[in-house]
Amino acid sequence: MKTILHIIIFILSINNFCIAQDYKYKYFLDANLVLTTEKDALFIGKGLKEDSSFKMDCFDKFNEWLIMSIHFKDSSLLEMNGSFISFYKNGLVENKGFYKNNLEEGTWTKKDTIGLITDSSYYEVGVRRSYAKFNYFKDKKLSAFEFTDSLKNTYEYISFDTVGTKKSTANFVGNEGVYNKYDSGKTITTKVFTRELKEATCENFKNHLEKNMKSDVGIDNGIIPGLYQVIIGFIVNIDGSISDIQAETHFGFGLEAEAIRVIKNGPKWAAASFFGIPVKVYRRQPVTFMYSGY
Repeated sequence: MKTILHIIIFILSINNFCIAQDYKYKYFLDANLVLTTEKDALFIGKGLKEDSSFKMDCFDKFNEWLIMSIHFKDSSLLEMNGSFISFYKNGLVENKGFYKNNLEEGTWTKKDTIGLITDSSYYEVGVRRSYAKFNYFKDKKLSAFEFTDSLKNTYEYISFDTVGTKKSTANFVGNEGVYNKYDSGKTITTKVFTRELKEATCENFKNHLEKNMKSDVGIDNGIIPGLYQVIIGFIVNIDGSISDIQAETHFGFGLEAEAIRVIKNGPKWAAASFFGIPVKVYRRQPVTFMYSGY
């Protein structure tokens, strides 16, 4: 896990609330943050000199949410030079990093809407040298970690089970690697020749759902008007068949049963694969039913 420590940096938690600032400059910006007229603006930039640089806080014109905070060389806004932070609407940090002469420099990090780090990249003069990606279970525990070093041409992958125990690892130099799967105290080692992590796919699955789902099933069962998003979970096996189909929601009115019926009778899937090795995976499929007054 030393690699993780090398790539992760400490990120200060910043709340998205208005702090009194002695702004001296005001800018009207379009969707691409290009200067425009007040009438056509979607964002309002407010700037002030800060130490040896110039800071601009960018706000949503209509809701006054702080969207991002950018440092420039001066008030012309021509050259980004200094820290950069963007925010979600809930005030949590979305993206954070540093610019030098308009180019990314050092460590850049991304977080999701609940504050979990998802990506971390290291840049030198605008070129990404290394990259880490993080995935999580629903309970926020780490499920998988990937790290790529472009200079060394290496790749590392680690997956975990729900209690934090290593489930599998992979280590590559170039496109040649070793994949280890840990099962019941045993280690199964396989030489692999691709870094690709391929999701299970079904080319015509969406069309199948739209064509075969009975939209009036809720009406037939006395449903209350509204929007219902049913979630169905199932396993895609290595032969492309599906099994263990279960509803994660429980709205009733026949919605889950109808979704399960259509998914069960759907076309065959293309199996997921880890580094060229077919694996079975768990998939969650949302199905939305909408009923207005009838």
